[in-house]
Amino acid sequence: MFVRIQDSRGKSLPQHIWTLSVPRKIKFLLVAASLLLIAVVAQVIVTRTIAQVRRMKTLDTMGLVSVALDRTLPAQGPLVGYDVVEQAKRSFPSIEIVDGKVADAWGRPIKVSIECESDGFHIRMTSAGKDGEFDTGDDVVKELVILYRPVKDR
Repeated sequence: MFVRIQDSRGKSLPQHIWTLSVPRKIKFLLVAASLLLIAVVAQVIVTRTIAQVRRMKTLDTMGLVSVALDRTLPAQGPLVGYDVVEQAKRSFPSIEIVDGKVADAWGRPIKVSIECESDGFHIRMTSAGKDGEFDTGDDVVKELVILYRPVKDR
């Protein structure tokens, strides 16, 4: 960095008087601090992107489970002996199973509850999300209703 200095009449002072340079150590520190800031910002962006991708992958898995349930649920309740995991794995072999349950993108089990109501099967799937704890703000939840249909439609 160079600075040009003029006297009160607007005349430039000799170069050896007005040339100031920033020491190399300060330049190095400024460059290092800038690079560190860039690295921190990049890390934050990557971390958020990975979490969003995992959330979308979990929603995709829940969508596959929904399709498997729609294809295989009985025409009407009750669900005696019905195994969600078995039906999902049979319909979509690529679905990951952990501890006998369908897994989310973080490798943890997804809770699946099915209630037989008057109009159909009310289904709720819940992933604990990034933090691994249920009932927090990052949970991934999918709710749907599969209507009862006559046996001949299945």
